Amino acid sequence: MRILGLMLALGTITWAMYQASGGGEAETGMPAGYQQSLQKAKDLERGLMDTTQNKVRDTGENTMIQSLSLEVDYDQP
Repeated sequence: MRILGLMLALGTITWAMYQASGGGEAETGMPAGYQQSLQKAKDLERGLMDTTQNKVRDTGENTMIQSLSLEVDYDQP
């Protein structure tokens, strides 16, 4: 019976300390507003990267076509 009482007391103390520290909302150490701003910035960065990669790919295809059409004479000094 004592062991059961000690386990319940330990559980209660642990739960009280967890709640006093902010419960589940303080798990990252960063306020929710900052987390939302960070997520928006990551989404913006991802969109810019995708756009840039698409433009580079399109430019790369055009450059490759242009380079294939050029004739180079390596024998001239």
